[in-house]
Amino acid sequence: MGAVPMILAVYFRWTAEETEAYKHQVKEKKASNLDRARNIARHVWANRVKLAGTAGSWFILDVLFYGNSLFSADVTRAMGTENNLEAKTVQNLCIQLMAMPGYILAVIFLDRIGRKRLQLIGFAGEAIIFCLMAVLFRQFQGLPALFVFMYALTFFFDDFGANTTTFVIPAEIFPTDVRSTCHGISAAFGKAGAAIGASVFLKVANMFCPGGNCRNTTDPGPQEKGIRVVFIACAVLSVIGFLWTWALVQDKPHASLEEVENIYSVEEEVEGEVEALELVVKKGSSHAAEEATGLTAPPTVEDEAKVR
Repeated sequence: MGAVPMILAVYFRWTAEETEAYKHQVKEKKASNLDRARNIARHVWANRVKLAGTAGSWFILDVLFYGNSLFSADVTRAMGTENNLEAKTVQNLCIQLMAMPGYILAVIFLDRIGRKRLQLIGFAGEAIIFCLMAVLFRQFQGLPALFVFMYALTFFFDDFGANTTTFVIPAEIFPTDVRSTCHGISAAFGKAGAAIGASVFLKVANMFCPGGNCRNTTDPGPQEKGIRVVFIACAVLSVIGFLWTWALVQDKPHASLEEVENIYSVEEEVEGEVEALELVVKKGSSHAAEEATGLTAPPTVEDEAKVR
């Protein structure tokens, strides 16, 4: 079922009419496939710093996001929350209810705050929360409701930050010729980060338990150590994401978004505008012809009198 929306999206995109800007910039260029490949490679290399910023930040985000998403039940259990199915459902619902407003607020404030600044806010918020949970781990164990709230805040700052901007920024800052290519490369690095986060974080959380599986022991101590290490790693990754964004991410839209698409838009004709323009052109042509031939109007009687 999950593939059905994607198939429909591919169909509608395949049959959609291209914009005039795209036809001019890419589709109507008479070049061989080899020349186009070289052109794409040249543009990708020319935008390598921007690409490093978008791909790297997307990678860091997905390590954090997917790593935490897949072992959230282990985290809440280690913090002393109830472990039955109903309790797990309520806890996950609370986490998701905290995450959803992050998307909504990101859409509202994306243009006001700016893409890069919003991404910095997201990574900074995650760094602070993970650091607090790592340092105050023992204190949070006695306050499971507060812990679930703090843990849910990390997902809020995911969405009110890099989980939104990593999609948006690559779609705006690259030239038309390589926009899809660079966006795809950035997304691929993100998926690599998701795979690493999903496989590594769970192992780290269980690394102090016998056989690498904390479900086989009733002693909560080893898993608590592992989860604390995960929180420290997440805080460090969030700081790296903040610094990476600050140093390498650029959010200034490429000129093609603001200018190329507008070159081919034709303003509606104002009534009488064409006639007035034609009249100006005719007058200008007559004046130019007179200057070129040296012809002027015949002198009047007053002009002759002045000469005498």
